[in-house]
Amino acid sequence: MIHQQRFVDAVKDSGVKSVAIIDDAFDPPSISDNNAGPLLDFLEDAKNAGLLGSIGITAAQIESAKVAISETDFEADAVQELISQMYAKYSEELDARLDPGGVFSSDKASNLAYVRPLVALLKKCDPPLKIVIVGSEGDAIEEIGDDTDLIFLDFYLNRAIAADQEGTSSQKRDGRAASLEKIKELVTKRADRAPSIVLMSSHSDVSNQAESFRKGIGRGLVYASRFTHLEKKHLRFVEANVQIDPDAADALLDIVQTYEFGRALDLAFECWLKGATDAVGELRGDVEHLNLKELAYLIRFRLAAEGQGLLEYIEWFFGECLLDGIGHAFDAGILNDNRIKAVEGDAATRVEGAFDGPTKKIAELYHKVRIQSPRTASTSNYRLGDLYLVVEGTKKRIAAIVTPDCDLITRQDGKRRALRLLTVGGNYKVYDAADVTVSDFIMIGNKAYNVSWDTKEIISRDPKEWPEPGQSKDGITYLGTLRPQYAQALQRSVLDDLGRVGLSVAPALGMSAAAKIMVRTKGGETTTLTLTGLPKAYAYLVPGRNTADKPKVVFIRRYVAALLDELIKLDVEDYPVVVQLKKAGAYQKLQKMFQDGIRIEDVVDLGISVTAKLKAPSDIWCWISVSLPDYDD
Repeated sequence: MIHQQRFVDAVKDSGVKSVAIIDDAFDPPSISDNNAGPLLDFLEDAKNAGLLGSIGITAAQIESAKVAISETDFEADAVQELISQMYAKYSEELDARLDPGGVFSSDKASNLAYVRPLVALLKKCDPPLKIVIVGSEGDAIEEIGDDTDLIFLDFYLNRAIAADQEGTSSQKRDGRAASLEKIKELVTKRADRAPSIVLMSSHSDVSNQAESFRKGIGRGLVYASRFTHLEKKHLRFVEANVQIDPDAADALLDIVQTYEFGRALDLAFECWLKGATDAVGELRGDVEHLNLKELAYLIRFRLAAEGQGLLEYIEWFFGECLLDGIGHAFDAGILNDNRIKAVEGDAATRVEGAFDGPTKKIAELYHKVRIQSPRTASTSNYRLGDLYLVVEGTKKRIAAIVTPDCDLITRQDGKRRALRLLTVGGNYKVYDAADVTVSDFIMIGNKAYNVSWDTKEIISRDPKEWPEPGQSKDGITYLGTLRPQYAQALQRSVLDDLGRVGLSVAPALGMSAAAKIMVRTKGGETTTLTLTGLPKAYAYLVPGRNTADKPKVVFIRRYVAALLDELIKLDVEDYPVVVQLKKAGAYQKLQKMFQDGIRIEDVVDLGISVTAKLKAPSDIWCWISVSLPDYDD
């Protein structure tokens, strides 16, 4: 039950103190002519008075309920309150003594069976969590306080859908709508104290709808970093413990371990977005104060002489002003909310398996940071950093203009100072090798590449044989333009490092990798081990920032557990180190494999290393050989 204890430990360290569960499994069954008889018999039996009294039901309540049932007034408050109290206690332990005539089990057994393991798991946390359990009907949602940190929400809030039945399309539609309505209400009224959300269901078709559900809550209300999906069937009782399947363990650990960091990050995002909105408003006020003469003066005595258009100049000028305004507004927002400072603290270090998949979205954003994609509006001038894909037969190269901007502008006489265009060439390489870096990252056709510039490949080109500014022609495709900072860095490298421009740290970009496990007996014989039950992508290579920075390999969390399980099965006579692997603390020594990652050719611990080679030094008994799959160019 390792996942159970890891979850309990994670909750203790996370800062999560209050949890709510919203599930129609906790809606008491309706009383009708079909089940009212057994209930009335139960209430009239004097020996049950003590049992009911032990759960807080008074004699007066019992008498009022008996009268209402006798008069077939099943919706009376006395009946509903009594049933709610009885069912709430019954759902905790499934006490048959509180189930007159099977009125509860016949209607709720399957729904409760799927959700009770989760409740039991939460109750194992120490210090104890504040747990609020509500159904889908009435005003029960009001019991969920503003201090709630985490909400478990049933995807289909419809008591007509049993956990072991499919349900009709209309029932599912109504259940989903009810669930959305509940969570919207909770999240909206909590503003900056919005809780993290775990969407759960006993129906397997929900996993593909989880992301659309999150978006349906409302833009900016719930970030993906604080939202996950859980299949109830992945939690089940094994005697007094709760067994958690790997997928569920990943979801639960991720949402809990990222709670503090995720909240701080979301608040930072909101702070930045609000700062951007405020800065736009402030800049609008500044623009409104500009008069026609000031703009005419700018055109006549500056832009016309430089050959630059007003619209292009406005984009740059006001863009820089806006950036300054956003920075000041962002600073003010951070100072007003101490919770944001957790982003800079140790909250991120609590996240296991922080690198559990490819970084496509980060790659797309980083491409935008580095490169301005082709614009729909035409431009009359080439620019420093214009990028082109040049195809000559089977040879494909990247070319970048390194001529200074001032020599590329078309002057009033229709001429440029530069009679020819100076370009530097480079080879672009897909991420298929462990030594690739992200120093010159580019995306071409939704695929990530790294450009290796050859500063000796300097070519002077005739503009007449080159595409028009911002355009493409046969064999030469315009890819966009490097942002000024990166264009200048490239230009200076061409000029033999006469000057450098500091670049922002490149983000961690990763790609799927394959890993082969080899073990060596004390006699020197080698064997290959195979792990089962893992997803297709279980390891990721994070390239170094440059050639001097060794790449890292980050494994998914369950890979480490599977590796340890497989290694301890080995014969101690052939592999003496297995004795150490079976001791407490062995798993913790290997956690760096999914927390921080292991650099290529480094030792993890316990004689286990990660390498890009098929062989390892004689002092290594277990090595994981990492390779990358082939990619089509």
